[in-house]
Formats: sequence, structure tokens, C-alpha cells
Amino acid sequence: MNNKSAVLAFCAIEVNDSTISLELINSGIDELADYEVSNESLIARISCNALSSLLTISSLKEGDLTIGYSLEGINQRLKFLANKYGFNDILEKLEPKITSPKPW
Repeated sequence: MNNKSAVLAFCAIEVNDSTISLELINSGIDELADYEVSNESLIARISCNALSSLLTISSLKEGDLTIGYSLEGINQRLKFLANKYGFNDILEKLEPKITSPKPW
């Protein structure tokens, strides 16, 4: 299994190939190199970044194929990965924030 396939496996949903490639390049990881367990946390982080990019869209269309996304499902997967690998910054971003009303 190569690094790109590992990211897809961590995501557990269909993510655009270009998004995964870009995240791997930005992290300095060769997408075609064999996946190594020593990179598990980094690949999980890359997967979270790729999943986060889906939070702004409801579907993906490539040619005749259209894939719809469940934002709740994406959030759940992100929370699972963030909890498992200790990505507290991601967890903080996913939690709803309560703000007090501003006085007149």
C-alpha cells in the first residue's frame, strides 16, 4: 500500500485525488512511496486535512459520477481520528462555540 492509498483508507470516504495529492506534497510525503507504520500519525493528520476540505461542499462531481457527502459523517470521522491521534486543535475547531450576546 502506498501513502496515497493509506490516506484514502484513513479517510474511509471518497476524497478527491488532487486534494490528497496536494496534502501529501504539502507535508513532504511521497504519495507513491510505500506506507510505513512509523508515519501513521502524519498520515492521519493528512487525512484530517483532506476530510476538512469536504466540510465546505455537499457533493463532488467528476464526469458522470456525483458523490454526496454527509457533513455529520465527516465530522464524526474527523472527531474519531482527532481523538485517536490526539489532534486537539482539530477537536477544538469542531466543537460548537457559545458566545455571549453583545450589549447594545
